[in-house]
Formats: sequence, structure tokens, C-alpha cells
Amino acid sequence: MRVCVTAGVGSDHIDLDAAVDHKIQVPEVSGSNVVSVAEHAMISILLLFRNLVPAHEMIERGEWQVSEIARNAFNLEGKVVGTPLPAAAAEAVNARRVEDLKEFVWQCDLVTINCPLHGGTRGLVNTELLKQFKKGVWIVNTARGAIRDKDAIAAALSSGHIM
Repeated sequence: MRVCVTAGVGSDHIDLDAAVDHKIQVPEVSGSNVVSVAEHAMISILLLFRNLVPAHEMIERGEWQVSEIARNAFNLEGKVVGTPLPAAAAEAVNARRVEDLKEFVWQCDLVTINCPLHGGTRGLVNTELLKQFKKGVWIVNTARGAIRDKDAIAAALSSGHIM
């Protein structure tokens, strides 16, 4: 192997020391899958809000009960959906910018995390930040897992603070 291409932001999932030792180039094609990630985030949001996975499973079992699905399905209409974005990205999509992350998250009914993993984002979604989220918020993370504290997310889910 001479080249290992990573399509996305970040190469933290590749052993770069081993690549150097074996003289393997690791080019990063940042931005190559921006649309794919956005689409993935949107379909994840719709799957959650419309309760589509349980609906599909119910249909597969031949037990379709629309009232059961509808009871746990929600509309996006009137909901505040937010994602932490760099200033340039926020301007590109004409988003309203909120400078303070804690001020940002308490306003949102759903937060989607799509940022790159680096020193400033590792462990970003932690117990302290989760306390600032609106009760009942939904979180969709299409970014690296290390951006969130797994135990803090599990505790917030168990307590019902997040969905």
C-alpha cells in the first residue's frame, strides 16, 4: 500500500505513526462528503422525529398500529434545530449565529453535531454542557464519537434529560 485516502475531516481514525513507518501517504480530502453528511444528518433527524424505525419493524412483524407510532412521532414544524458551525459555514447557509455554546443549546429542540474532532471539540458534549440543554432535546451526532462523553450521554438519556 502506498496511499490511504480518507474522505472527510480528520485523520484521527488512522494510525499516522504506522503510516509514516511504512511510507504510506495519508491525504485528507476535507469537504468531499459535506453533502453526504448533511443528508445523513437530515435523514437521522427524520427517522427520529417521525418514529420510522419502530414503524418499519412493526410492519415487518405484520403488527401495524398507527396510533402506537403516532404517539411517539413529532413534527419538525416550530422546532429549533441547531448545529455548531464555524462562522463561514453559518453565513453560507444564512443561519442565525449564536456566539455562546451554552446560550445556543438551551434554545434547541434538536442539536446536530457535525464538527471536526480536534483539541477544542474533544469531549465537547459533556456533563457540564448537557446540563445546559433544554430538557427533552434530541441529539444527532454525525461527527467523531470522541466529541461526546459517552458516559455523560448515557446518564442524560437514562435521566430523561435528552431523548
